[in-house]
Amino acid sequence: MNFQDFSQIFLTHPHLQQLRKDIENNPTFKGLLRGLNGSEPMFFIAHLFNHFKKDILLLLPDADEASDALDDLTSILGAKYSLLFPSSYKRTLQYEQLDKSNMLLRTEALEQLSKHEFPHILVTYPEAVVEQVISQKEFQQKVHVLHKGEQVDTQFINDILYEFGFERVDFVTVPGQFSVRGSIIDIYSFSNDLPYRLDFFGDEIESIRTFNVDDQLSVETVDEINIIPDIQGMRKTVAYTPIFSYLQSPIVFCKSITETVSRLEKLATQTEKIFKADEEKAKNLAQILPIDSFTEFAEKSKLCEIFSTSSYPEATTPENQPQISTFWRAIGSKSRRWIYKLFHKSRTATI
Repeated sequence: MNFQDFSQIFLTHPHLQQLRKDIENNPTFKGLLRGLNGSEPMFFIAHLFNHFKKDILLLLPDADEASDALDDLTSILGAKYSLLFPSSYKRTLQYEQLDKSNMLLRTEALEQLSKHEFPHILVTYPEAVVEQVISQKEFQQKVHVLHKGEQVDTQFINDILYEFGFERVDFVTVPGQFSVRGSIIDIYSFSNDLPYRLDFFGDEIESIRTFNVDDQLSVETVDEINIIPDIQGMRKTVAYTPIFSYLQSPIVFCKSITETVSRLEKLATQTEKIFKADEEKAKNLAQILPIDSFTEFAEKSKLCEIFSTSSYPEATTPENQPQISTFWRAIGSKSRRWIYKLFHKSRTATI
């Protein structure tokens, strides 16, 4: 059986067709999806994405699972529609050890989402979600676009780059750097994996191409570029918003809503405690996602638990603790009541 044959069988399965109707007809659908193994959940999500043509938020327990899911979705849909949104940090927000490659991926995700050209599947995990981002309006104000053939003073570009916090060097090697050599300006924006090389003829941008930092050889010719600064370095001067505010009425999938809320609560509490103990770090408290904003978002969204049996109670009252998972017992009482209310307002769907 080839991929196309399996796809056709999957699409015509009556449970999938019924679930599509349930999600479409219930604006606050909540459900549990059972019976999917291996990469089948990603296949399922990809088909729902193609059917509904709208944003999907996929929340997974950790970075490794998010990376594996992205690989599966990319194999099914192609790289255009799937985005990874990692944490900016090597560990978690509280340790403040930045990861340059992750910062680049986050900025790329924000850039794509802010355009709203087409829907995306955003793959992420609690350590990334707990770290808020700048608003779409402020992000768009910080993007400067340059086009091939455009007339622009090179000094103006220098001024923009300095204003955006770029560092002038002899040769660019990492995002946030630029160099000037005669009529050539190299810019390593936070919006692309490779740096850009702008070749000027007077004040006209004659050509724009990406190049490899190791051998300096050109990779691809492009007609325009977006210069995006280090969003991380600008955070002290901007307002914060949750990453899901960039998505337009998304369908939410998660492995366990209880585990997700538990992890978000723990991360927020630990980070807040550390930040409050340090006067300098206390300025960054606004970076932390308020748990109420996530629960409000989840309550209003179409949300499905997937991959496993339910992590929320199937008992009729929250006091029936013997039937409840360890994650359910571990989280705070406020979130426990919220999860109980959230799922018992709606029917559970099983596939």
